[in-house]
Parts: sequence; structure tokens; C-alpha cells
Amino acid sequence: FESAQATFEDARYLGDDSGRTALGLALSQIGVGNGAAAAAVLDAARGSIPVSDYGLALALAGETGRGVDALAEALRGGENTAKLRQNLAYAYALDGR
Repeated sequence: FESAQATFEDARYLGDDSGRTALGLALSQIGVGNGAAAAAVLDAARGSIPVSDYGLALALAGETGRGVDALAEALRGGENTAKLRQNLAYAYALDGR
């Protein structure tokens, strides 16, 4: 995870500002136990990361309530996909519900 984190940080330093790279960085930060940094990366890139990925990543970063809220709001807003429902269920489980 440390190697992945370094690679994603390098990519961002070199100008890659895609949501996919931000998500990869956040997940690698979660893997090394730095949930706070991951949540900050996710928040900064929120508009470029699909909500189904964003919400679950927040939950994995320790922000379970925020993750559930983001996913539930998207579902109520009409984004009724299998991936979103699956990630919402997982976020609920991480939140102890």
C-alpha cells in the first residue's frame, strides 16, 4: 500500500487530477491506516469520483456516517444502481447498522 500511495502521489504531483487517481490514492492511504488523509483527498475530489465509490471509500476511511449519507442521498436522488445499493449496504455494515 505504501508503494501504491507513493505512485498515486507522484501521478498527482505530475498533474493527474482525475477522480480515478484520487480514489486510488485515498484507497492506498486507507490501506496504510491513514483514514484522515484519505477523507481529505476524497473531499477534495468529490465532484470527479462517482458517488458509489466516494461513499464507500469514505466509510472505509472511518467516516461511516458521511459515507452512508452520501450513498443514501444518491439513492433517494434516483441513482438506483446495483453497485450503489451494494456499497450502501456495505457502508451500513461498517457503520454498525
